[in-house]
Amino acid sequence: MNPETMLEKVCRSLDILIALGATYEGLFPSIIDRSTHQMMTKMPPAIAGQRDGDRSHLGSNLIHDQAALKTMYALAEALDRPDYAQAADRYLQRFATHCTDTITGIFPWGEHAYWHLLEDRVADSYQLREGARPSMTTHDHLRQAPLWLWEKLHAFNPTCVERFAEGINGHWTEGEPLEYIRHAYIDEKRPYARGARSCDFPRHGGFYIFDWAFAYLKTGRTDFVQQIETMLDYWWEKRDDLGLLQTESRSPEDDEDFYQINAPGQTLSLGVSLLESAELIAGALPELATRMRERAAVYIDGFLKAPHDLERAYASS
Repeated sequence: MNPETMLEKVCRSLDILIALGATYEGLFPSIIDRSTHQMMTKMPPAIAGQRDGDRSHLGSNLIHDQAALKTMYALAEALDRPDYAQAADRYLQRFATHCTDTITGIFPWGEHAYWHLLEDRVADSYQLREGARPSMTTHDHLRQAPLWLWEKLHAFNPTCVERFAEGINGHWTEGEPLEYIRHAYIDEKRPYARGARSCDFPRHGGFYIFDWAFAYLKTGRTDFVQQIETMLDYWWEKRDDLGLLQTESRSPEDDEDFYQINAPGQTLSLGVSLLESAELIAGALPELATRMRERAAVYIDGFLKAPHDLERAYASS
C-alpha cells in the first residue's frame, strides 16, 4: 500500500467518525458497524484476548480516542484541513464541559468506565460482563494522558482538570502500610477497597505523577506537590538491586502471574513519566525535578540491565 492510499483510508475513516460524532455532540461512539457506519446497538462478541468489562458499548471513551484526535490535529495542519481540528476541538470541549462533573471529579474514561451516549451519563464497563454483579463505577487510567490533551481540556474547562487532580487521590487505599491501587471509585468519595492483591502497578504511579504535575503547573497548589512526593517515594523504596520494580507490590504467594514478578516494561514506563513530569515542573520546582530525573535514570538503567534472553523467550512462546 503506497502512502497516498494509506492516507486516503485514514482520512475516510476520520470523515466517518466525524459525521457519526455529529449525532452525539461531537463524541465518537466506541463500537461502530463498519458496513452501516452507525453505532452498534447490540454488542458484538469480544475478539480474542478482549474482556467485555473493558469495552464501551453504546458509549464513548476518550482514552481510546486520544490517538485519533491527535491524528486529526496533525492532519489539519499537514493537509490544510481545519475541519479536522474543529471536530477534535468539538469532541474535547463536549467532554470537558459535559462529561467531567462527577462526584469525585475523576473522568469517566479508561479501562472500566466511559460516557454512555444514549443515556447521557457515566457508564460502568463491568456491567457489560456476563453475569455481572452490582458494582461501583471504577476509574483506571489505562494509559498516560499526554500533555497536549491536558492542555486542551484545561483550555476548555480549567475546573475539570483541577477536580480530576483532587479526585485521583482516591487511588490510595485505606489501611497500613501506605498502598495505592490502579482503580478508584468515580461516583463515591471513599478509598477503594483493599483486596488480596495490591494491583498498584508502577506505570500507573507515573501516570498520576504526571497528572498532578500538570495540575500544579496550572494551579500552584502545594497539596498536588505533596501527592507527587508521596508517589515518588512509594516505588523508590520497592526497587531491587538493579533498579527494577515488580508488577505489583503485594500478591498472594500462590498467584503465579503476579507474586514477586519483575516488570521491566512498567519500570521503564514509570521512568519515562518521571522525565516528562520533571520537564513540566523544572522551572517552578527545580529540586523536585532533579530528584525525578535521578530516579528515572535508575529505573531506565534497571530496564536496560534486565536479562534479555530472546532465545529462551521465543522458545517458550
